[in-house]
Amino acid sequence: MSPRLPLVERTRLLARCTSWLLAAGLACVPLGATIGAHEIGTTRVVASLTRDDTYTIDVTTDAGALLGRLELASKRPRSSPASAAEYQRAFAALCGELPHHVAVVFDDVPDEPRADCTVDAPGGVAGDDLGALGVTVTLRGAVPPGAGGTI
Repeated sequence: MSPRLPLVERTRLLARCTSWLLAAGLACVPLGATIGAHEIGTTRVVASLTRDDTYTIDVTTDAGALLGRLELASKRPRSSPASAAEYQRAFAALCGELPHHVAVVFDDVPDEPRADCTVDAPGGVAGDDLGALGVTVTLRGAVPPGAGGTI
């Protein structure tokens, strides 16, 4: 078995690559004919490693934008959910597609994560403005055996 880096060092390496992971994952999702703009800083990524060699990556972003990209990537017609509950149902149907569009790699050894998608609670959006509705995608998996250096 190869030597393992301390948890603090592995966490630092994961944090350094989090931006790349998000950019690479979302860049793999095909875009439609029109491109919409959004405010800078509307996506947040939090990554963590545990002592039992598992990882969790939480990506919080605009629900409408991510749903549209997932629908295009899976060749489904573009939907127009009218409530947070409808968004949650749409993500429940498509969340399994996300691991096919992200890369989680440790020391050149890939791991395909499990994905869970949770749409903001209806009361969490000011004035029930669905344009401000967010979704948190939680990616979970195991650090491959023997990986321990670069993430």
